[in-house]
Amino acid sequence: MIWLLILLLICYLLGSFPSGSLVAKRWGVADLSQVGSGSIGATNAFRIMGFKPALLVLALDVAKGFVAVCLAYLVWLPPFLFPLVKVTFGLAAIAGHNWSIFSGFKGGKGVATTCGVFLALVPQAVGIAALLWLAVALLTRWASAASLSAALAFPLLAYAYGASWPELILAILAAVLVIFQHRSNLQRLLHGEEEKLDLKRLWRRSCSIGLSLLMLLGGLPVRAEEPVGEILTLSVTEEATHYVGQEVNVKVTAPEEAEIYYTTDGSNPTDSSTPL
Repeated sequence: MIWLLILLLICYLLGSFPSGSLVAKRWGVADLSQVGSGSIGATNAFRIMGFKPALLVLALDVAKGFVAVCLAYLVWLPPFLFPLVKVTFGLAAIAGHNWSIFSGFKGGKGVATTCGVFLALVPQAVGIAALLWLAVALLTRWASAASLSAALAFPLLAYAYGASWPELILAILAAVLVIFQHRSNLQRLLHGEEEKLDLKRLWRRSCSIGLSLLMLLGGLPVRAEEPVGEILTLSVTEEATHYVGQEVNVKVTAPEEAEIYYTTDGSNPTDSSTPL
């Protein structure tokens, strides 16, 4: 029993790991909870820092939930209790993410960590929910509407894919928690004030990464473009740290290959732009 309680605490601490805040600091944002929507999740990270850090935050948050459920395999219990232990560990990770002890009992919306939990429990349902999230996000450009839609549908999806009764109860509870964590988003949606996703930026960055991978596989020189605040064009031999606002700090390891300019009005950089 002591070992079970220790693992339960570890699951909470794992969920509490402030991945969004730490990634934000690596990208020069002092406190992600004080900018944008105030969430430390992937959506706010995308709005503030761009595609790459948001993808990293998403992967880390999903991993927290997945690993927490896997820790249940370290516990020896009668087989009929095993599903209940997995669900309890997953719930502890979700609670840790939503109310992190490392962030003053504040946190994210819990969507990504919940996905990680159910990837270990009912992966097929997560796949369908992810497609639903994507469809709603593309149609409305509201990440919050997409998350709420997926949350409402998920208990039915879990049931359809044969979730056990503890997993089904967790699916219902997780959906309630997601809706509760999005209560401020709901208010903004009702008043028409919710910020929309920049799908063009997401598409441009996704295409840039895909093209870069293809060019790297073909042995061709690669250039990558990632706008954050200002418009930056950087070669892959360079290393950049982005600061939200008007400050950009760039460390160039191959200066003879780089021509770096910035603009503050959102236009594309040209030779007449201000050099860094």
